Amino acid sequence: MRTYLRLARMIQSPHAQDTFGITLNDQEGFLPPGLLFGLLYAWYLNNAYGEIIEYEMSLLSWSPKKLIPYQLGEYTRKKHLIEFFRKVVFRHAD
Repeated sequence: MRTYLRLARMIQSPHAQDTFGITLNDQEGFLPPGLLFGLLYAWYLNNAYGEIIEYEMSLLSWSPKKLIPYQLGEYTRKKHLIEFFRKVVFRHAD
């Protein structure tokens, strides 16, 4: 669960290990972890209701060499989200 919350951009509280929160910068958007999980689950299965996630994951179709540092960080995080679903949620072995 901690791995998923980290990948969902949640930050662990320095005062309480079981408390996670999110810091927003200016107009940055945020998908709550539960909604993100549901949308990613639907997208991973068959792209049902996944138009928002399809847009979010479109970054993965770019070559990492063409990305600026922020995009490369997002690219890596999204790759790890997919691996999380593949290995932890669906227990798929490579």
